[in-house]
Amino acid sequence: MTPKKHISIDSLKLKLEYYCSYQERCIYDVEKKMDVYELDESERNEIIAHLQSHQFLDENRFVALFIKSKVNLKKDGVNKIKAALYTKRIDPKLIQEHLKDIEATIYNENMEKLITKKRQELQTKNESAQVKQKLIRYLLSKGYNYGEFRNLV
Repeated sequence: MTPKKHISIDSLKLKLEYYCSYQERCIYDVEKKMDVYELDESERNEIIAHLQSHQFLDENRFVALFIKSKVNLKKDGVNKIKAALYTKRIDPKLIQEHLKDIEATIYNENMEKLITKKRQELQTKNESAQVKQKLIRYLLSKGYNYGEFRNLV
């Protein structure tokens, strides 16, 4: 275990401001970053409050952008997104609130694109029965519910 580092609160605030401005972060990410430093609970809370008051840290904004990027870039399903946000200790009510904002057309197009791409990839290597099983496993691993794609595979 590495020894904890000493740093002034003001210097750490500046460091964490940069950390949060570089990419959208959640409170859990910032707390993990602060674990390296010798801080008591009141100092940690002061830093979090400072970052929130200066809008470097906003859970609501983080969740919205996280979901948007996972759907648009990674083409992940709802289950995988939920699991990732739970690991970041995001409030489940906040997660549910933002999951409703996912555009159904984009979500369904993503699923269809994944099915088409994976089917082409698998058909050259396997029999048709294996293709369907592997497609189902693939889509489940991407976080889609079986009921969402049952009729498409």
